[in-house]
Amino acid sequence: MFIFGTVEKTIKTGKIDNINCPKCQSFCAFNYFIISSYTHITLIPLFPVAKRAEIECLNCNEFVDFNELSDKDLNKFGNENSNVKHPIWLYLGTLLFVAFLFYFAFNYFKKVDDTEIFIKNPTVNDVYFIKDNDGYYTALKIEKVTKDSILFLQNDYKATVFYEVEELDVPENYSKNSIKYSKNELQILDEIISIKRNK
Repeated sequence: MFIFGTVEKTIKTGKIDNINCPKCQSFCAFNYFIISSYTHITLIPLFPVAKRAEIECLNCNEFVDFNELSDKDLNKFGNENSNVKHPIWLYLGTLLFVAFLFYFAFNYFKKVDDTEIFIKNPTVNDVYFIKDNDGYYTALKIEKVTKDSILFLQNDYKATVFYEVEELDVPENYSKNSIKYSKNELQILDEIISIKRNK
């Protein structure tokens, strides 16, 4: 179950002295809080969406709006916090997602390269994961390789989605029924999804 939402987190606190409080009319120190709002999915932060600040008078303990302060006092606060940025951990979910995409893309293209290599050099016990004419996914295991052809053992089971097909690759699922392809036919077989080389 995924939970989406927005959370606020204080990313910096501090104190500025000698601010004129519009509430109690005294010159005193103020606490300030820099607060970041960020989206999350199941408590994993994705990215920040906003940043705001709050200031509190230490004399009357009242929070004050920035538009109530003089320009001089606003400059004191601005100089103190001009370089405050959202912390990098607020981008954790986005960074993980990008890393996953790179990992997926790398493995996909590596699998494509491996498939081309394995087709050109078939060996006994190679497993071919294919999509059949009915739209189901199944596996074929090489039983024998000759000079011109390859003999496959057929799998008795099929999967409806491609990511389940590798689960069919267990010895007891292969029947004694076989199917033969020439090496030339294998080169142009469009139904191959991937090939696993069993060493």
